[in-house]
Amino acid sequence: MSNAPSPYGCHTNAFDPYPYDFCGSYSNSKIPEKAAKPPHTFFSVDWVETAIEHVVVADIPGMDKEDVKVQMEDGKVLEISCERIGQMVGVTDKWHERTTGRCSRRFPVPENAVGEKVTAHLDKGVLTVTLAKKEEENDKIKVVEISG
Repeated sequence: MSNAPSPYGCHTNAFDPYPYDFCGSYSNSKIPEKAAKPPHTFFSVDWVETAIEHVVVADIPGMDKEDVKVQMEDGKVLEISCERIGQMVGVTDKWHERTTGRCSRRFPVPENAVGEKVTAHLDKGVLTVTLAKKEEENDKIKVVEISG
């Protein structure tokens, strides 16, 4: 067995489905530790349209209500932003995987949504934002009688 570093990092198999993170995060790589890890700059979102409303569900685990901000810009853009501040300031430690920083997502609001009627609820790291839909305008439909 050779003492030379493996070209596959700390693994000996190029087809390993978990090539990093479980064995020292790019331990044999020439890439600096902070540059090697992809930043978590966004959160996953589902947007669902029902008959009466639009519902946006965002996964933001570990966030408190005070860390999250939901804003509506001119009734046309929905912005969800959050910020996590480091909890252990001044503590010397060896490893960080939990991210700190800010992230935000901006979404164009559909024309059939009412920008003024927005509610938000945060429960167990899941943010639910509800936008009411405009009522359908049936006044524009005119039934024309057929003579004959």
